[in-house]
Formats: sequence, C-alpha cells, structure tokens
Amino acid sequence: MSSELLVTEGDSPGARNGHVSPARPVRRWSRPRRTHGPINRWWIRAHRWASLVLGLLFILEATTGAVPLYGNDLARALHPERHAVTPSATPMSEIEALRMVWATHPQDWLTTPLPGVFGADMTLGYYLLGVLLIFLCLSGAIIWWPGVRALASGFAVRRGRGHYVRDLDLHRLVGIVAVPFLLMWGVTGAAFYFHWPAQAYFALLPGEAHEDPPPPTPGTGPMLSLEQAQAVALAAHPGAQVAGISEIHPERPDGSYGFRLYQGYDPYHHWNYAGSRYVGVDSHGGGIQDYAPERPGAPLTERLWDDGFYYGLHFGSAVSGLPRVIWLLFGLTPVLLGITGTTVWLTK
Repeated sequence: MSSELLVTEGDSPGARNGHVSPARPVRRWSRPRRTHGPINRWWIRAHRWASLVLGLLFILEATTGAVPLYGNDLARALHPERHAVTPSATPMSEIEALRMVWATHPQDWLTTPLPGVFGADMTLGYYLLGVLLIFLCLSGAIIWWPGVRALASGFAVRRGRGHYVRDLDLHRLVGIVAVPFLLMWGVTGAAFYFHWPAQAYFALLPGEAHEDPPPPTPGTGPMLSLEQAQAVALAAHPGAQVAGISEIHPERPDGSYGFRLYQGYDPYHHWNYAGSRYVGVDSHGGGIQDYAPERPGAPLTERLWDDGFYYGLHFGSAVSGLPRVIWLLFGLTPVLLGITGTTVWLTK
C-alpha cells in the first residue's frame, strides 16, 4: 500500500454543459512514486496503530508537560507576593526559613507516598510514554526517509493536490524536524529510570557510568541538628552553597537529611529544585550518600552526566526563559502531528 492517494476534485466545468473540456495539465511531483516493501509496510502499520492507540495519551503528556517549562515564571506572575523579598540587616538562614514553614504547615499532603505499578518509583506511564515516544520517532524517521537523491522532497509540502497530500506532507515535515527534540525527551526521560541511556552515552563518549551510592550508613549517636548535618554535607563539597533542604524522618534510627548544593555547572538553575549535587546525611552521625562526589581527573562528559545535564535537557531548566521557547514549540508539535495523522488516516 502506497502512502500516497489520488483524490478527484470533481467534474470539470465543461462537463456540466454536455461536453468535456480538455483536462488541465497537472504539475507532477518530481519525486518518483515509491512503493513500500514488506519491511516498510510493517513500519507504517506499527507506527500508525501505535499512534492511534496511545497517541492521545502522548499528546496529553506532551502538551501538559510544556506548561511546567514556565512553571516558575507563571507562579511569579500570578502570585508575586509569594516571591517578594524584604530587605533585612539580619536575614534568616535557609534552616530558619524551613523551620518557619514547618511551624506554619506541619502536615504536607504532597509528601504522601503513592504505590508503584512495576516496582519502586515505577509506573505504567513511564513504560508506555518512554517506549512509545522512542518507537514513534524511530519508525517515523524510517517511513519518512525518501532516499539520498530525493532527500529535498522530504522537506517540501505539495500544494494543489488535495487536503490528504497536504496533511501527509505536513505530518512528515513536522515529524522529521521535531524528531531530534522528541527523541531527546524519550531518551532523557528513560534515563530517569533505566540504565541503558547511560550505557549508550558512555559507549559513545569518554567516561564511565556510576551506580547510585548506597544509603547513608546508620549511626547510633544522638540525632543531629540541621546545622550539624549541613556542616557534614558542605564538608564533602568545599565551596558549595545550599540550594535546598529536606528531611526523611530524622527521628528514626534510619532517618536522614538531604541537601541540594550549588557548585559549578547546574542544569537545574532555572527550575524549582536548583542545585546539581545531592548529599544525604544520616541523622544519627553515620555516613553520607553523595550522588555527585568529586572525581579528580574525570572527563567533562562524565561530570556532566553525573551532574544530571540530561535533566536540564529534558525540562529545559539548563537555559533561561527566552531560549526555552524552543522547548515549548517542539513540545506542542505532537498536537499538529496528531491532527494531521488523524486526517490522513481517516482519508486513507
């Protein structure tokens, strides 16, 4: 089955008067008609039905995911009073501010854990969206490929050939232009939960992947204060600054404190959770859990991965607001792909 369809536009005006006028010459598209072999036919059907079955889920994920790109900017615009800074000769520290929040809001329903579907911190959506997005990008690129000689035709939209041909060309053009960004989102999103993106990254670039460090070794001493735990975290990273503080039931024997630190490159700089280095400190004087320890002599590519630059790529937090418009535009392309793909399918 070819991916092109000839659509009649109706009878010629002369036919209504009892005679047939000569057919108006139609400008032929220069690209030769390409037939799809068994492999291409399979890719077309797999791409089509995967899009139809799970496409709505993907469009909802992509469009709603585009909004948090400017979540901080929207929050500041809608609630400027929450971000007002009062000058003071004796400003409070991060720990003092955190204690004030705890005193005002002792219970936070957002910290309620939710059950995973396929293991800890894993849901069906991670599998469906991650695998689906990568598959649609790869299969779409395979279907789009027009060959080396006709490569330019893959970036053109034919006019005057009916809405089917127009929508088909728009679908192909927008899809292939958006593939780098969509594939980036699929791979970086998979890196949050799977090991193969890191393995592929270090197979192509210098450096080596590192497993997550074990939890802090539980101590047996008295419970540390926030100030004491912060001193332990900063001692592991001299010169770093505290960007965020959290606690995980520090009163328990296996409790801990968590600190997000600024130091060097920060892919989270323009996001809610700034600070590329996370250090967990046992709350009873035990060990620490350092997710980005200093590795003297490590190549830049390794340090970028350890600092989580793929998070910055995925969420657009590695760049400021203006360049992030590119993330926004490509994040909305699934809407156009869904519309054109549906109209082409219905016509077919």
